Amino acid sequence: MAKETGLKETIRRKLKSLRDSITEKERRLKSRLIKKNLFGLKEFKNANTVMFFVSFGSEIETINMIKKALGSKKKVVVPCVMKNPKRIIAVEITNPDTELDVSTYGILEPKNRTKEVLPGKIDLVLVPGLGFDSSGMRVGYGGGYYDLWLKNFSIEKRIGAGFDFQVISKIPAEENDLRLGKIVTDKRVIDCSTTERR
Repeated sequence: MAKETGLKETIRRKLKSLRDSITEKERRLKSRLIKKNLFGLKEFKNANTVMFFVSFGSEIETINMIKKALGSKKKVVVPCVMKNPKRIIAVEITNPDTELDVSTYGILEPKNRTKEVLPGKIDLVLVPGLGFDSSGMRVGYGGGYYDLWLKNFSIEKRIGAGFDFQVISKIPAEENDLRLGKIVTDKRVIDCSTTERR
């Protein structure tokens, strides 16, 4: 367990450094390609309610994805991180320009949390990560919030999204780690649901 945790920490540092090194122009261009691939998925087209994460730092740009989804009459929810007890809640938004504010973690979250949407009403979850592998394993920031949240969803509803260089040969898997059904990058869509866990 300690060995796996140490490997994950090394992967986090390397991939975050790599992601931070790309230019803003590259980030915007690659994000547009990710958006095209995401919106082309049958799972996305068939979803009525989609949970997006809100871009932070050098992550893929999701605000334009959110706006396009809203424009196509989808219901959009985004995460709010709650500390006590440690959990994520999903809150519906209709205008990311006016309804989001910087949280204590420095991430944009809804100002008004009264429009909570329960997991059973969410058709698809876009999952962030620092790294992914083709079997659907991911490494996040280490807080464990998404690991808890994703237990509410079947594998086909969990879609990872990141730059193609974030997909590496193998992410160390711990017992409680959950796989993603697909990973969408700027170059491809990886179907992980039929791949055995490594």
